[in-house]
Amino acid sequence: MADRVVVLSRGKVVTEASIADIRRRVGSIVNVQSPRFDELARVVRGKGATVEPAGPGRIRIAGLNRFEVGDLAADHGIVVHWLDEQAQSLEEFYLSVAEQEFKAG
Repeated sequence: MADRVVVLSRGKVVTEASIADIRRRVGSIVNVQSPRFDELARVVRGKGATVEPAGPGRIRIAGLNRFEVGDLAADHGIVVHWLDEQAQSLEEFYLSVAEQEFKAG
C-alpha cells in the first residue's frame, strides 16, 4: 500500500499528501430522506454545507457529519425518516481535485 498520494492534473502536481491526511480531507456524504427535505436543505446550506438531490424525498449533504445534520433537523422540527453517512473514496477525492483544477485552468 502507498504511503503518499500525488494528484496530477494537466501535467502538474496539484496535491501531495499522506493517505491519513487525505482521508481527513476527504470528508463524507450524509444521505437523508425526509418529507421536508427542501427545508432541511435550506437549513444545512445556511451552515455552509452543499446539497444535491438524491431521488424522491432524498438529498445528499457534504460539509456536515450525520450528527450535525440530525441535530439541525431536530432543532428545526424536521422529521427525518432515514439518515446515513458514507465516507468518500480516494477515487472521489481525486476526481474532485482534478475537476477543480480543470475548472480553474
